Amino acid sequence: PVIAAALSGGTETAALLIEAGADVSAMNDDGTTALMVAAKNGYYDTAEILIAAGADMDCESTRETQEKVGFGDSIELLRRVANHVWFVSDKMELLDFTHEIKGFQDETIFITPLVFSISEGHSDIAELLITSGASVDWQYFGGATVLMYAAYHGDPYVVELLVHAGCDIQAKDMMDLNAMWYAIDGNSPAAAKKLAELGIN
Repeated sequence: PVIAAALSGGTETAALLIEAGADVSAMNDDGTTALMVAAKNGYYDTAEILIAAGADMDCESTRETQEKVGFGDSIELLRRVANHVWFVSDKMELLDFTHEIKGFQDETIFITPLVFSISEGHSDIAELLITSGASVDWQYFGGATVLMYAAYHGDPYVVELLVHAGCDIQAKDMMDLNAMWYAIDGNSPAAAKKLAELGIN
């Protein structure tokens, strides 16, 4: 019921359900939670109520949920990483990594509410999650971090929030690429500038 309320942006309905004892972290069969829905759709008030009620901020969706809400770009991003590695790494390593990418759609991979908010450009909800204690060092498939994801999506404000919240600014993914590379690959000059200002090169 809480998930259904979140889908429609029904803040008051969600509040009433929570008062009645509804599980604020309940998942659908595909791994969707009310907080994920609120984060993706930009329902700030609903997200605030859910977090205040103790919703799990670091819950992870399943791959099927990602496909429904538009995370197909993840596979394309990994392909671009592999193309980049062709020039800087051993060809056998690239072949191994490419093999992993080919099996990507058959893997169970996960996304948190914070990454949902970043991917959809809802920096206010990202800020709410970060300041409320959501993990800033969560790692995505291939070792990509929340900071890398924010850099790729070009949000300098969220980049700064993550750094000030204590995320690992030296983190690298499985191909030894850092947040600055993600900003450049995502054609995100504002994020790249902010990273440089924060000492991340």
